[in-house]
Amino acid sequence: MRAIGFNKDNLEENRWQAVSHIVKDFILKRENDNLALVVFGSSVLTASPLSFDNISQKEIIDYLNIGIIGDKTAMIDSLITSINILKNHKAKSNIIILLTDGEDTASITPINVVLRVAKKHNIKIYTIGIGESNQIILNHIAAQTNAKAFKAKSKDDLHSVYKEINT
Repeated sequence: MRAIGFNKDNLEENRWQAVSHIVKDFILKRENDNLALVVFGSSVLTASPLSFDNISQKEIIDYLNIGIIGDKTAMIDSLITSINILKNHKAKSNIIILLTDGEDTASITPINVVLRVAKKHNIKIYTIGIGESNQIILNHIAAQTNAKAFKAKSKDDLHSVYKEINT
């Protein structure tokens, strides 16, 4: 997320800065949805439990920084944490949006376990890869959970992805 050049209008802005603006905008548009925020690095952090308080969640994003919970990537472990938050939540649909710019380098949970639990609880996992993400695994995760995988090469691409998910 430290890489620059993701935003053609501000080449000095790093990926995290570009992503955080789009995610905050998305959160504010989800007025009637219960949302949770899960952040991952070397480990996983639930930054916000399920809540309708999208204003507070937007503000939480402002307090997050690159490397806040380590420099590795526990992407798969973040999914099991997210599933645990959603698995008993009764809603028309439960989805996870996994946004990453790297390969998993820290998880201990096998991907097949995550996919089995997601399917059991009918949770779709939309994946968004930016930068050097492992699109093969992201495509697999989305396909196995009846969701969609996206690739965003720029801030404009990412904005379009979130717009599509919003519909």
